[in-house]
Amino acid sequence: MSAVVLGGGLAGRMAAHALVDRGVPVTLVDGGPGATALCGGSLDVAAASPGIAWLPWRDPLRGRPLTPRERLRLLLAEAPAHPYSVLWGADEDAAGRDIDAAIGDLRTRLAGAGLGLHGSLDRSQVIPNLPGTVRVADHVLTGPAGADVGDCQEMVWVDVPGLEAWDPGFAARTLAHELEALGLPVPTLRVLRTGWPEVLREHRAARLAARLDAPDAQDALAAFVEGEGAPGRVLLLPPILGVERSAALIERLSDAAGGPVAEALGHAPHATAGFRLQRALEAAGASLDTRRARVSTVHRGPDGVQVALADGSRIDAEVLLLATGRFVGRGLDAAANIREPLLGLPLFDADHRRVDGIPAHRSVRKGYGNPQPLYSAGVRVDGSMRPLAARGDVIDSRVFCAGDIIGGFDPARERTGLGVALATAHRAAAAIAEQLETGVAA
Repeated sequence: MSAVVLGGGLAGRMAAHALVDRGVPVTLVDGGPGATALCGGSLDVAAASPGIAWLPWRDPLRGRPLTPRERLRLLLAEAPAHPYSVLWGADEDAAGRDIDAAIGDLRTRLAGAGLGLHGSLDRSQVIPNLPGTVRVADHVLTGPAGADVGDCQEMVWVDVPGLEAWDPGFAARTLAHELEALGLPVPTLRVLRTGWPEVLREHRAARLAARLDAPDAQDALAAFVEGEGAPGRVLLLPPILGVERSAALIERLSDAAGGPVAEALGHAPHATAGFRLQRALEAAGASLDTRRARVSTVHRGPDGVQVALADGSRIDAEVLLLATGRFVGRGLDAAANIREPLLGLPLFDADHRRVDGIPAHRSVRKGYGNPQPLYSAGVRVDGSMRPLAARGDVIDSRVFCAGDIIGGFDPARERTGLGVALATAHRAAAAIAEQLETGVAA
């Protein structure tokens, strides 16, 4: 009664934890960072997304902003290929309960590793990105969590001279325009341009964040922000506030400033929050049986599955969970024809068209804002997260999927990638545990 989980991101690690909690022996194979490590700082279940009809900012009839829970209801009604619809159909109450439980589980595990997760399905947060555009988010990690524009009367953008992709003057003006377009109040916006410590001059955000794990660098930044804060005022920095000790550093800086200190949301390659999330997940899973290696092959035999690793070792288990992601995590390959490389599973886009075996360029459409079938490609699954063939029958009851390897949605465009990872991980773990306990596929 054992399982092997392939993938060390949010989906794989949360599924492994859930299986261990249910008494299932698990081996987790972590082949290296994937899409989880590129997280900009929000973990969205049903955040507003421009151009996506079922994830609007406002109620189209009443004109008021929608809550994430209301957007989730629209998604379940209007996006039948989305993994949420596969999980819950139109049952929005079950969706809300399951998501709240999964978020609570993740919040507890991250807190034990020193990282906070803030928010709920009942309120949207409006957080600035690096260039000043806004993200309407539902759950936000430590760092950007303090930058909700709706909670402040004044936002002070801190100039960090020479830092790549950080232009606080331009970003502040962009933020003002974005808030006006959304019909939201614009707080007082200004830029703090003088006094940045010479010891903290750095070109790259990730390097500066790593430097700010050191006590001397933290002392310099605390002295810089001292007295600059006030009630209702947020000091906004780029995503540089540490990697290993960000929560403690932000608390110290806020105490020194006399008001909240926060970060803008990042993006690749400035996704410091993603580094923190990946490291916190790894710290929370220190007790898991983890193998750090690439997978060479997977063989399905009569008694289970055997996974061969690039280091020459093998893992035997009764069931397999694929949480290998898409193109970033190498769960899918599009170097020539689109394919799932380990088991040759059939792949489908959001319109249920089969796309495996065809050249990748044939699933790309012209126009930046147009839906891209390539980016919604993935495995179709049933309600227990088992892969399906073209006719809808289960391919192998010993194989399960979680996270971005599941198709039917575009995680970047729809902004639901990490929400899907979390929800499908919990469902897959529950189905695996039931099958191993009863010997009957759910």
